[in-house]
Amino acid sequence: LTANYSSKEDIIGFSWKYYDLNNNKYVVKPEKTYFIKRFDGKIFKLHFIGFYNQKGEKGTPIFEYKEL
Repeated sequence: LTANYSSKEDIIGFSWKYYDLNNNKYVVKPEKTYFIKRFDGKIFKLHFIGFYNQKGEKGTPIFEYKEL
């Protein structure tokens, strides 16, 4: 996988979700996928799937990841 990687700890930021004013809640952008390259060269695909816990409280990122 050829990509530009960053060593910044906060590079993912907030762009994986947006605030839906009509429904008054955050929505995950399903098209956003991140690739993480570990120090040993292993690469993982990271995809956010949620931002709310089981009680419906915001601020709990839910994600899936897979080693490539």
